[in-house]
Amino acid sequence: MTAQLYTFRNFNHKDGLSLANITAIHASKDGNIWLGTDGAGLIRFNGKQFVEIENKGEQHHISSICERNNQIFFASRYKGVFRTDGTHHKLVIKNQEFTGDIKFLKALQDSMFVVATDKSIYFYYSKKVHKLITKSAAISITKVIELNNALLIFSNQGNFHLSLSSKRITTLNNWLKSKNPLIQQLSFGYLNGQELILYDKRLQNQLNIVLNQKGEIFSIVPSIITSPLSQDEHIISSYYDFNNGKAVHL
Repeated sequence: MTAQLYTFRNFNHKDGLSLANITAIHASKDGNIWLGTDGAGLIRFNGKQFVEIENKGEQHHISSICERNNQIFFASRYKGVFRTDGTHHKLVIKNQEFTGDIKFLKALQDSMFVVATDKSIYFYYSKKVHKLITKSAAISITKVIELNNALLIFSNQGNFHLSLSSKRITTLNNWLKSKNPLIQQLSFGYLNGQELILYDKRLQNQLNIVLNQKGEIFSIVPSIITSPLSQDEHIISSYYDFNNGKAVHL
């Protein structure tokens, strides 16, 4: 856990911000902040002003925003996946390809995407949608970690390893070749060089995985850590601050 003082400023409609609810946010590498709204579409904030991106009369209920190769993509809950150039939107995947409302979007290499709806996780590649997982209960993805030609997907309905080369998905337990039930309780993590650090939302259990140059598992070291959280607390977001060399938890 890290703690420091921050200065906050509240932005509202007086600053040009839409009155619609903000449902997604992404800070792009060029310094812009992209805001997805519940009905008012996509908004770009450059630090000085808010710009609503043209919708061509369409109402977008945006649930997720991501970036790949300096391109911005967003999931419109009832319409599909779109790419924007900051002025206009272009449909990439129609919503009819999925069952349920889109909740999560991750853009990958070679025009591949991972898309999650209410109860299914999909993999889009070669201009086709492939269903990976379907659950009876609602799916909520907490973290996606990109490895060398693979993805780790963490969710409330289990944790998975997706190979981008074979296009096959397996449980995290199977990938690690371990029956330890704590593995399915892991919710967050990050990749630092060749070391993968995973932990649960209570910051009590940690798994350190060292990978070789091919992305294969070299060693696995589980450990119990002293959590800085109180009994009724848990983290909801986590990332690794490479500039300061430390993990940051919210």
